[in-house]
Amino acid sequence: MPKLFSLLLSLIAVSAFAQGLTPRRYCEPIKPNVRKVFHLIHTAAGKSDTTNFEWYTYGQLDSLDDGTGTILYSYQDRRPRVTLKGIYSVCDTALTYYPSRDQTEDSDAVYELRAPLEKDNLWQYQLTDPGMAKIIATGETVAVPAGTYKDCIVVRIGDGTTKYYAPDIGIVKTVTKDANFMDVTELVSVL
Repeated sequence: MPKLFSLLLSLIAVSAFAQGLTPRRYCEPIKPNVRKVFHLIHTAAGKSDTTNFEWYTYGQLDSLDDGTGTILYSYQDRRPRVTLKGIYSVCDTALTYYPSRDQTEDSDAVYELRAPLEKDNLWQYQLTDPGMAKIIATGETVAVPAGTYKDCIVVRIGDGTTKYYAPDIGIVKTVTKDANFMDVTELVSVL
């Protein structure tokens, strides 16, 4: 019976891969000079603050010759009073963010998505943190100011953050909340 169960899981994973359900399909736009504009609403103590920020993809940096087809991209996250630059890598098994080109070890990685992209898949979000990420839904439709996106994957990180990934566009919505605040970030446009 265990061999049959293992075979069934393998067939499910192959089926998801054949349908294009890989982290590569749900990554940020890979064309150079693509800008995503987000609107962030921060609510705490009954008051709300809003701000816009941009996520900008510079383009492909490198391709790893490790048999995985991993490609490294550079990006910039421009927020009021701070600009963050980093690297993300994408292949058919993971979408991973790194703080910089010099910090691309596994211990620096933030694993946004891990294959198989199916409900209840669970993984360690960051190796230096015990927090876990879990796919809580697939095939979801998500409406944000930039439009309505079908076939989204919804990931819960720990107890407080939920991220929504759309095919060929990446993150379109993030909700973070605890007892004291709530942040809702939604995609406004792709330029």
